[in-house]
Amino acid sequence: SGKTTTVVATIIFILLFFFPLCKMFNIPTTKQFNIGIFAPQLQQAQSEYDMLRLFLRKCENKGFDFTFESFNGNTIKMASVKYPPRTVFCMTASPTSKQESKTLNLIIFDESQDLEDKVVDKAIAPMGAATNATEVWIGVGGYRRCRFHQHIEQLPDLQKFIIPFDLVVQ
Repeated sequence: SGKTTTVVATIIFILLFFFPLCKMFNIPTTKQFNIGIFAPQLQQAQSEYDMLRLFLRKCENKGFDFTFESFNGNTIKMASVKYPPRTVFCMTASPTSKQESKTLNLIIFDESQDLEDKVVDKAIAPMGAATNATEVWIGVGGYRRCRFHQHIEQLPDLQKFIIPFDLVVQ
């Protein structure tokens, strides 16, 4: 299991257990929980999204409390009698695409080293402004100075996990 499996497992945990845990511990919540998965090319975001769809179908058959209101190529909307709706959107962060305006609680950027800062700042980040969305940046270090590189540079040394190049090549 690699990065994609880990991301998908985390998303499933959030979709299935966020609201029940908030209810159990009396934590105030939002009226919905929306997740956006973004990558520079749609095919990159689609691999996580397709795996997510597969695992959610398995969860559906295991008796979890939800039904699908939408389950298509770029949107999964889950409904429940007890909990607010949860939605996952799969979108491209390509400079030529026009992202639809959504309200997101969690924004996942995959292949962050290849994202265009202008697209993130003008089209994607505003989708999380109303909810103070958490942003998750996933990628590999590189030579390009971009927002992802800035985030890495701003982290305290104790929070960085960097493998030296010569050890990676071996």
